[in-house]
Amino acid sequence: MARPEDSRVKIPALVHFTRLGYQYMSIKDMVRGVDYDSDTNIFYGLFLDAINKINNTDLSLEEAKKIIEELKIKLSNDDLGKAFFEILQKGYNGIKLIDYSPTKDKNSYVVVTELPYENGDDNFRPDIIVLINGMPLSFVEVKRQNNREGILAERERMTRRFSNPIYKKFVNLTQYTVFSNNNEYDDTDIEPIQGAFYASSNYGRMFFSKFREQRAEELDKGIKEIDEDVEKFILKDNNLLAIKGTSEYASSIRKDSPTNRIVTSLYSRDRLRFILQYGLCYKETVDKNGIKHIEKHIMRYPQIFATLAIRVRLSEGVKKGVIWHTQGSGKTALAFSNVHFLRDYYQNQGKIAKFYFIVDRLDLATQAKAEFEARGLKVNMISSKEDFKTNIAAVGETDNTGKTSITVVNIQKFSDESVTKQSDYNVSVQRVYFLDEAHRSYNPKGSFLANLMASDRDAVMIALTGTPLIGDGYNTKDVFGNYIHKYYYNQSIADGYTLKLIREEIETKYKTELASTLEMLEVQHGSIEKKELYAHPKFVSAMVDYIVHDFEKGRTTLDDSIGAMIVCDSAPQARAVSEQLSRIAKYSHALVLHDEGTKQDRKDIQEDFKKGKIDILVVYNMLLTGFDAPRLKKQYLARMIKAHNLLQTLTRVNRPYKDYHYGYVVDFANIKEEFDKTNKAYFEELQSELGDEVANYSEIFKSREEIEQDLNTIKNQLFLYDTENMVEFINQINEIDDKKTLLDLKNALTNYKALHNLIRLFGYDDLYIHFDVDKAIQMLNEVNNRISIKDYNKDFGKYAEYYTPHSIASIIAKILVLEGVQNVNIYDPAAGSGTLVLALAHQIGEENCTIYTQDISQKSNEFLRLNLILNNLVHSLGNVVHGDTLLEPQHLNKQKNGLMKFDYIVSNPPFNVDFSDNRDTLAGENYKERFWAGVPKVPNKDKDKMAIYQMFLQHIIYSLKEDGKAAVVVPTGFLTAGTGIPKSIREYIIKERMLRGVISMPSNIFATTGTNVSILFLDRANKDGKVLLMDASKLGHKEKVDGKNQRTVLEPEEIQDIIGTFINGEEKDDFSVLVDYEQIEQKKLSFSAGQYFEVKIEYVELTPEEFDAKMNDYTVELQNLFAEGNKLQQEILEQLKKVRYE
Repeated sequence: MARPEDSRVKIPALVHFTRLGYQYMSIKDMVRGVDYDSDTNIFYGLFLDAINKINNTDLSLEEAKKIIEELKIKLSNDDLGKAFFEILQKGYNGIKLIDYSPTKDKNSYVVVTELPYENGDDNFRPDIIVLINGMPLSFVEVKRQNNREGILAERERMTRRFSNPIYKKFVNLTQYTVFSNNNEYDDTDIEPIQGAFYASSNYGRMFFSKFREQRAEELDKGIKEIDEDVEKFILKDNNLLAIKGTSEYASSIRKDSPTNRIVTSLYSRDRLRFILQYGLCYKETVDKNGIKHIEKHIMRYPQIFATLAIRVRLSEGVKKGVIWHTQGSGKTALAFSNVHFLRDYYQNQGKIAKFYFIVDRLDLATQAKAEFEARGLKVNMISSKEDFKTNIAAVGETDNTGKTSITVVNIQKFSDESVTKQSDYNVSVQRVYFLDEAHRSYNPKGSFLANLMASDRDAVMIALTGTPLIGDGYNTKDVFGNYIHKYYYNQSIADGYTLKLIREEIETKYKTELASTLEMLEVQHGSIEKKELYAHPKFVSAMVDYIVHDFEKGRTTLDDSIGAMIVCDSAPQARAVSEQLSRIAKYSHALVLHDEGTKQDRKDIQEDFKKGKIDILVVYNMLLTGFDAPRLKKQYLARMIKAHNLLQTLTRVNRPYKDYHYGYVVDFANIKEEFDKTNKAYFEELQSELGDEVANYSEIFKSREEIEQDLNTIKNQLFLYDTENMVEFINQINEIDDKKTLLDLKNALTNYKALHNLIRLFGYDDLYIHFDVDKAIQMLNEVNNRISIKDYNKDFGKYAEYYTPHSIASIIAKILVLEGVQNVNIYDPAAGSGTLVLALAHQIGEENCTIYTQDISQKSNEFLRLNLILNNLVHSLGNVVHGDTLLEPQHLNKQKNGLMKFDYIVSNPPFNVDFSDNRDTLAGENYKERFWAGVPKVPNKDKDKMAIYQMFLQHIIYSLKEDGKAAVVVPTGFLTAGTGIPKSIREYIIKERMLRGVISMPSNIFATTGTNVSILFLDRANKDGKVLLMDASKLGHKEKVDGKNQRTVLEPEEIQDIIGTFINGEEKDDFSVLVDYEQIEQKKLSFSAGQYFEVKIEYVELTPEEFDAKMNDYTVELQNLFAEGNKLQQEILEQLKKVRYE
């Protein structure tokens, strides 16, 4: 049976690709190294045909293979594929690999499915691979809907693959990827999990972004009808003909499904070429230690649509306009992409484009220079008005590096003499001005703007701003023209690029103290300027005390990594605040003023704050724009800031950070009225631009109504539970089986933390009195634990989410440890929440043992760590490891040259899991010593039934000390399997004389599966001892779980009977038997107790007369039965004669 995502997502997406003009190609009969290159998956035939067609050449196959060999050298670089990308852009020795011609498209577009990406014994198979001219430049991974844990697990697998150096060529070759579970986006979820996302390739974790199409009507014109013959071929090739005609398939094949929408947006042929040509870039930076870092970026969707909108305006003859993109949306990156786009746009018109990035502050010029150079542009910095006069008069490029150049210039360097001149060579030049922060320094009444406009009356002027000037005075739109493209706060918040803000008023008690202090100072000093009042030590002391107390609460409620910024009323107040903070040793701080320290000092302060070395920044005018530090989550606003400058300041705390939903502004200056006025002006501006669409606009601040609604929900949720008594609270939530109820409670507690400071301010005194934040955090942890357990039960059988009943844990612990032991180590390679290791540690004594675990689920590890803390096993916290035990076991010996060996190993590993991605790797030479019995093969169907427990069992045996003991839960079928890996493992166990016993448990001992399980006890010291085999399958009673699943529950006396019988080595009829190793060998290595039970026959003494009488009775009874049979036969025949045709 195929995976659900195959029929629901993958196959419909493949068919949709063919609607976009792609060819579907079957790879079933293709041979690696013959049809496609072994190292790169470049298809020889497709590659050869495409480059000959594009370049009008007649290259041979051998010549094409030589080009591929040269590409492989470039693809071996540790540069994230930059060298290869440059070849995609410019070609190789005059041979173009991609046709970027705007008029003719000679490229080949092909999709294949599950093409192995192999290197030696390692491989993985993306769901859909996109071949452009035979080169696998992109792929699509899909998962089924509503499968959060599966999605997270797949993301982790992708991260591990892309981090693995053996896949470097494939990472360098891949330009971008798409990941979809065919759901609509959940804009309330900070982490990109539900929906269809895209990302550029990376060595490690990729950063996935949402894509919201804005030109759907244009793309829809290129979507063809489904070719039924092609569709049938795809279905047949994937053994899924049966889904054709089902309602599920009909729903998934729609062109507007989430997966198909993003496929259209990112893989429509023109859009794909646009992204490959202009949408990707490399950013190289060098840190303080001289180490180079390289990142690969892909355009965000608003940047793509802004660029396309610029093209439309230019084609209409419009050369001025405003890009209104909110702060944090990447306006410098947008300018970079448009340098390349507009260079080619004007080159196709026979013009040379010259680019200028205009700023109004020196620090922004330096910042822009660094950003452009990091992305590979040649940057000319203008140092004087004379310098600019020379630059603007020049035509063409004087640089011979081959790099495209941009000139960064301060608006103040424009003068009435810096004007363009006609070229002596009559070369047509098109100057393009990008005006950064276009809401500042461009007053029509000033000289700067006049000089700018006069410099080139024919220049293209693209104004960039996140806060255009609106309302009284001059408007940005009036100066630079209409809006070319808009991307405002609510969109940015929904896309996860920025956070919503919460404005926290200061408490009434403090307001009163503040007013009292001001009155006292005015009485003492008479006439005194407000600036001096606000900088007075008494006023500042009270303010700083409030800030420090609030910041301390914030770190408790949120986390201790957040930083703060105090925006002061004046430079003197900032200095006074800094002085007061100096007396508080708990938090470090730094003062940032234009006349404090050197420029480098201020730069170092910013970097140190970003790295968490400084807790609080104290500022006046500096760092209110252009300063991005995600950990800055608390802003203390002690001055009134007007209009767009206010928005610029507020957005210092709206950058995404961890899983935060909000940034926080503590308002000393009462900005509400000013903010409301500014926000109303933007709302009205948007309304005039967008009409009905403005209904989607929301404030940057969470509104009072939204806060009150959340607080009501919190109150209604929390008052349902006993929050005074934590034990009772835990008991209450342990009774909850409905996950939605638990999630509602979790959301209420999470919101309580986020909104804690507002509870009393909004009049919810009962909430404030009954719950403190420490208690809320503790309750949230307990709720998360309960949800984890529910997930284990729901996802029973999934890798690393297998929940072990306490009855089994108790039996294992008491049988393994018979007497006091000390200084031992315990190991579980698939520990889950730690039920088995915790039970064994308790039996041994927590102080006498050290626990070591590994698990592929991060969630399980977090839960286990909490269990260790609660069970006095804090000393083992460092040994809880997240990762794939089979592929990358983390616990090594002291010499670091092999795996650690253990005294005790307990495990209930997953039985069946799809590990086909890693199967060939595990079967390789590097793993043969550990997996000596073999590795299960990948089945053609039902990959999720691969017997992974066989791998764990081999790993456990390999990891035991010479006198080590182990207990492992296995499927009962393992005990008697006549062939294959199970038999080989049993043969090894008997050969090594390390079997202590086996207990076959009752069916349904696990609530959510009918799989019969047994416990295998191993003891390397039991060389000559007896082996106890027990059949406990008839014990226990059945009861319902969750109203549907049955489980078998063992009574306490039954558990004691199992333990006592095993430990004492008792033989009981049809229950337990003692055997030796020779008997097991004679029974073909069977570990099943039933095959060793004695078959008992009862003998009865009879006289000859009694024997004859019994035989006579049997004869009579048989004759009667035969007679009845003959009579019945005659009746049937008579009835058949009466049957007539009518």
